[in-house]
Amino acid sequence: MVQSGRLPDGGRVFRPGEPGYDSTRPVSNQRYAGVLPHAVAACRGAGDIAAAVAWARDRDLPFALRSGGHSYAGYSSTTGLLIDLSRLNDISVDPAADEVTVGTGVTQAELHQALRPYGRTFPSGRCPTVALGGLVLGGGIGFASRKFGLACDSLVRTDLVTAGGEVLTCSAERHNDLFWACRGGAGGSFGVNTSFTLRTQAATPVTLFELDWPLRDARFVLAAVQEITRDAPDEFGIRADVETSGSCPEEAAERASVRAIGQFLGSRRELERLLAPVLTPSAGRRCRIRECDYWEAVESFGEQPPVFEFAVRSRMVTGSLPAEAVDILVTEITRWPGSQNEDGACAALFALGGAVGRVAPDATAFVHRDAAFILALETNWTAADPMPVSQAGLDWLDRLYAQLAPYTADAAYQNFPDPQLKNWRTAYYGSNYDRLAAVKRTYDPANVFKFEQSIDCGQAKS
Repeated sequence: MVQSGRLPDGGRVFRPGEPGYDSTRPVSNQRYAGVLPHAVAACRGAGDIAAAVAWARDRDLPFALRSGGHSYAGYSSTTGLLIDLSRLNDISVDPAADEVTVGTGVTQAELHQALRPYGRTFPSGRCPTVALGGLVLGGGIGFASRKFGLACDSLVRTDLVTAGGEVLTCSAERHNDLFWACRGGAGGSFGVNTSFTLRTQAATPVTLFELDWPLRDARFVLAAVQEITRDAPDEFGIRADVETSGSCPEEAAERASVRAIGQFLGSRRELERLLAPVLTPSAGRRCRIRECDYWEAVESFGEQPPVFEFAVRSRMVTGSLPAEAVDILVTEITRWPGSQNEDGACAALFALGGAVGRVAPDATAFVHRDAAFILALETNWTAADPMPVSQAGLDWLDRLYAQLAPYTADAAYQNFPDPQLKNWRTAYYGSNYDRLAAVKRTYDPANVFKFEQSIDCGQAKS
């Protein structure tokens, strides 16, 4: 059926030059836009997926899964068979159980739109076009994580197509080992997740904030932000950045600044009390705080991922980032070599803690429960930038990553996949990796589902 271009559930296979070949969701990171598939299997159901996987497996043809196309490392791209899951986009809300069941291709924007009439929400990230498949399987962080946990913590059950074409429903009661792996073990290693049933939460009013300071205040601001977050109630979520942009180092140095954005599930008065240490008259050069309903907050902070071409490296901050590390950030952000991409470069602290930290590290595959922040380092460029420019940005990123090693944990966020990582098994999964490998041996012993950083059947290597 794949050979004829038709799939069992009504999906189609498209080859280069055929109508439909270009209709799949494009990759977010244009660094991998030139990786073009031999064919695209546009799937509509589990039967389509099973047929596509079998066809690729029998021909020893590489394949990749794509729900939203936001893999930072390009793992949803291939020169073989691209299995496009974007058409698995059904949404079913169960108001009696406060649950929603979504196809793996449903985007965060589509989910919020479906939940809004019921006054419910889900702890998602900021990017509206990210699909639920990628978000949930690798953890899933957002401004509501400290209150409601990670996206994977809300997973009630998931359906998965195995390498042999069997459809398994995984939950705490059935195939609980595979269910455990699907909560933080990232996607694409054990099978194809087709749907997720998620616990929802009441959508309560929100107070949003956006604060900016000149770069010279970085040491004071980041120290205060970390202290505030450590003692804050779960309702508080924040991201703090040291950032810049510009076409050359001189412009980057001039534009560098410090920024904090976030939300509080409570009143403006309560938030201002929390933020008092950084709201002194001499501190911020811009301060915007406003109360709104939950849906305004989602729309206000909805942000596309970096545009054009980019690279991200991450580390975990388990205690706090000391002043010496902040000084390194300040120095290096002014040395960013520049590019034509207005997204520039940044070092971002994403707050964890709260509900995230009250889950045991081995309760799910997401092991980073003791982290206070995820530190993400990013450089951006465009296809119009010559190779020396993009390479200079990558060299800058690697230098900054190495300089921060003494002040951070040797761990990384699996939803920010980093192709540079040599120790990715332990960096992403820590002590949970061997258990993930055991799940792999049970459900995919032939290693049909594989890519550069997929779970394999062996034990963790340093």
